[in-house]
Amino acid sequence: MVHEVPPVERVRPGLWSVPVPIPNSPLGYTLVYLFETERGPVLVDSGWDDDTTWKVLQEGIATTGHDVADCYGVLVTHMHPDHHGLSGRVRDASGAWVAMHPQDAFILQRRFEIDDEWLLQAAAILLDSGAPEEAIASLPTIDEIGRMKPPVLPDRNLADDQRVDVPGWDVRALWTPGHSPGHTCFIVGRDVLVAPSGALVKLVGWPLFFIASVLAVLPAMMLLPLFAPFLMPTTHKSL
Repeated sequence: MVHEVPPVERVRPGLWSVPVPIPNSPLGYTLVYLFETERGPVLVDSGWDDDTTWKVLQEGIATTGHDVADCYGVLVTHMHPDHHGLSGRVRDASGAWVAMHPQDAFILQRRFEIDDEWLLQAAAILLDSGAPEEAIASLPTIDEIGRMKPPVLPDRNLADDQRVDVPGWDVRALWTPGHSPGHTCFIVGRDVLVAPSGALVKLVGWPLFFIASVLAVLPAMMLLPLFAPFLMPTTHKSL
């Protein structure tokens, strides 16, 4: 099942919203953002790694007057596959760099290093956190997970308050951990905050990260009233 997605929209001169579907998910879609630059488009997130989603992403980029082969970079808000899944395909098609916070890059690196053991570790964390045993039993098997291609590792790291490489734009990274350890928003100039759906309002993380996440995200939450009229979430249908 593939949900209908909203149309591509120019949210301000040079900045576009490109919705892409998440097949077989009640979340419906992810909003990818596209910055127009002299070096080529820079994307914020890329969407789920699926042939249908890839086709919609290419068509959406074409609607903005660009081609996926011309992409200059991909800024990843967080490592979850509905936001980072297609980053590798974009990089393969264009030579674009992929950037994310090192905390999320570390998690992805561990996924490659420990291979199937990561699923067992995830199940142990869920059990220790009080998840029902029947829910844990319904997790995909190692064989099923093994058929899924892991998301790609980034080429660049994003540091908190770093000015990122979006030519012609004043874009800074804002680290907002919680939804994932490296969860990141992007401040555009002084009037726009591009934020993934879990940022600022969802402090949902692993127990080991939770306390640190709450403390780290407080400065970002204090900034939210300043950006509320200009908040553009990379969110989903059901939120």
